[in-house]
Amino acid sequence: MRFLAGGIFGLLMLWAGYWFVGQRMIEGRIAEELEQLPSGVQIAQEGFNVSGFPSRFDLTVTRPQVRLASGWGFSAEFAQVFAMTWKPWQMIGALPHSVTIETPQGQVALNSARFMASLRLGTAADLPFEEAVIEVEGGELQLILGPSVTAEKLILALKHEGTPGFAYRLGVQVTQLSPLVAAPSGGNLTWRLDAVIHSSAALDRLAGARMPQVSGIDLKALSLDWGAVKATGAGDLVRTEEGFAEGEIALKVASWRDLPAALADFALVRPEIVPVFVRALEVLASEQGDPKVLDLPLRFKGGLSYLGPLPIGPAPMLAQRQ
Repeated sequence: MRFLAGGIFGLLMLWAGYWFVGQRMIEGRIAEELEQLPSGVQIAQEGFNVSGFPSRFDLTVTRPQVRLASGWGFSAEFAQVFAMTWKPWQMIGALPHSVTIETPQGQVALNSARFMASLRLGTAADLPFEEAVIEVEGGELQLILGPSVTAEKLILALKHEGTPGFAYRLGVQVTQLSPLVAAPSGGNLTWRLDAVIHSSAALDRLAGARMPQVSGIDLKALSLDWGAVKATGAGDLVRTEEGFAEGEIALKVASWRDLPAALADFALVRPEIVPVFVRALEVLASEQGDPKVLDLPLRFKGGLSYLGPLPIGPAPMLAQRQ
């Protein structure tokens, strides 16, 4: 009996020692990383600590602030990461109900009823990224001193494809988004995206030094439901040397007559060209089988975007020019 009690006590002491060593390692690694930030990244905070003895590692960062040279950033009252002591490579994150997001155009307040995230890393020495999920319920994006956008739910998932190269499967679902501009026929917007993102380097603990950038996108499926306007699409994009997206997405649009006005409301096309746009789409529709459903290519070429035959603005940037 004494031997059993002594063995249990010894195991408890070993477990306690493991936890305190882990606590020191986590806090020390965070301090080290904060001293060796890559160029263009600024991180400030008012303190951090690891608690949760004996079964968890609970990291709490007080008032984190992240600033990127691109103009993007993030700040909150706190950020928390939880991990079980026997599998610290699987983590759950939490943020307060309100955070501030910096964009190149200004600040946006993100308010939510629930904000949770999970992260799973590999067990290799470089801690390769395996999977991450972000869920926001009852979300509201409040433009500072401006209007707001609400959504019933946002789910974003990214998973390593496990194929040669650096490929990651991205899934996005936004439900009942209330946009700044109402649909011509009324109704909120719901959209889903399924794509494979090709990266220039692996997402792992060395990613901060390598600065991976998007090299291509295989868009498997895109669906949009916005009032009477319903669209689906698929296609492939690659990154040009200048960093622009290049390629084509084949769109199928129902109730397409509402589309030009909606694009004008979002400032994606100039209002004065809407009649020309409608006429061009009418010509395309007359050459197809169903005049109510339009097969419409969205092309990106030479740094410009084209919807059908008409240019609608600059092509999206996939990465900064290297």
